[in-house]
Amino acid sequence: MKLEVDKKYRHLGIFYGLIALAVSCLAIAFCYLINHNYEVSEAFSKALKILAPIIDGLVIAFLLVPVVNFIERRLFPAFIRGKKRKKLIQRQHDEVEWLQNKATAEQKEEFFKKEKRKFGLIRAASIAISLIFLAFLIYAFLYTVIPQIQDSIENIVKRSGDYYANVEGYLYKMGEKHPELAANIEKNWNYYYDDIMAWRDNTLLPTIKDWLVNASGYLMKFFSAIWNVIIGLIISVYIVAGKEKFSAQFKKIIYGLFGAKHGNTFVKNLRFTNDKFSGFIVGKLVDSLIIGFITLICCYIFKFDYPVLIALIIGVTNIIPFFGPIFGAVPCLILLFMISPIKALYFLIFVLALQQFDGNILGPKILGESTGVSGIWVIVAITIFGGIWNVPGMIIGVPLFAVLYAGFKTLIESMLKKKELPKDTSEYWNLDYIDPENKKPVLHDDLYHIQKATLKSKQIDVKGFFRKMKLKKADKRKAKEEEEFIKQMIENNTEMDSNTPDSVVKDYSENE
Repeated sequence: MKLEVDKKYRHLGIFYGLIALAVSCLAIAFCYLINHNYEVSEAFSKALKILAPIIDGLVIAFLLVPVVNFIERRLFPAFIRGKKRKKLIQRQHDEVEWLQNKATAEQKEEFFKKEKRKFGLIRAASIAISLIFLAFLIYAFLYTVIPQIQDSIENIVKRSGDYYANVEGYLYKMGEKHPELAANIEKNWNYYYDDIMAWRDNTLLPTIKDWLVNASGYLMKFFSAIWNVIIGLIISVYIVAGKEKFSAQFKKIIYGLFGAKHGNTFVKNLRFTNDKFSGFIVGKLVDSLIIGFITLICCYIFKFDYPVLIALIIGVTNIIPFFGPIFGAVPCLILLFMISPIKALYFLIFVLALQQFDGNILGPKILGESTGVSGIWVIVAITIFGGIWNVPGMIIGVPLFAVLYAGFKTLIESMLKKKELPKDTSEYWNLDYIDPENKKPVLHDDLYHIQKATLKSKQIDVKGFFRKMKLKKADKRKAKEEEEFIKQMIENNTEMDSNTPDSVVKDYSENE
């Protein structure tokens, strides 16, 4: 018995010692990070630069896996006839049962080797079809969209003088109709003219000069990024081809480190994270593609200028949740305003209607409850992660926040369960307090009567307020009339008679 107690306390001592060591290491790392911020950021940037092809490969593989799975599980089985398909499904079911209950480790290894050889051709064909589909999309984009965008930009440059004249004429007409507004604009322009010119000479022109001087550096960065994407594409092919093996090796490491119980929890959380990210990102890409096509069609219907360029801007920026349509609409509005202010107004109405359609109809149909967070948390996620990682943070911030939100929710619910308190949020509606004896929530009185009494008291207060205001106005009016009457009596040197107000007679008698 004593040995068991000593063993128990020994394990507790080791556990708390490891916690103290971990806290100390984190404190030292935090202090080092504060004192050597620049060196740490430089090392982190260098590590990201080295790992860029691997990161690109993981991202491409993450996007290719759903397409490959669809081809393997839906497209190829569609060519198998009904009876053969049933036999194949029954055979797969029997094989899974045999692997789970009867097969030894050697038999399992031999089975998976045969399966790999058997389905190797299908996997290779699925990856090839996915890459061909991706290449076709890129080619279609470069062949159809890029030339039209180039023509649109050249047209914008050629007609820039006309756009300037249109804006100038519009402002001139507005100044003729509203001279006071024109005077205020001219006054503010003259006031801020020196500051604008100083910003142009000291900030804008030097920045453009630096861009032109460093153009070769930017070009090298561009080709380096293209090379990283090519290497990443090769890495992604290897990852997708052996995804089952990599998954098995990763699970082996997890269960070896954490054991069965905590390993199951870890794997479950990883699957949840994958579902959140894949569901949101793939759904958002499909949603943005549909929005881009709708914008293109409506631009041709309403005869907006530069329809391909506008549809591309709206479709790409729509990937960013919530703020994306606003970011995309601003440059399009400026461009259309230079051509025709009326067209810009119509486009603004169209964008607002499109945003409502996407937010209330199309988005929920495609994304569903892929994130599980409300609108306020979407704004918070975009603000925080957009400030940390700019545009990529705005895109991945929502599913990342959804994962953190779900983890925090699970933690709170487990703590409530340990304390034998209710977990459902509905139990805390209209809560007054929780009885410490039976751990049950005690609610306020009937909420309807509380609201009714509150509304009634508010009505009484409002009526009393207006009554007091009316009395004050009446008293002021009466005092003013009396003052005017006394002035007239003094000017005319008259005495009080039957027309004299009673209040004046009363005040006079009191003074006497």
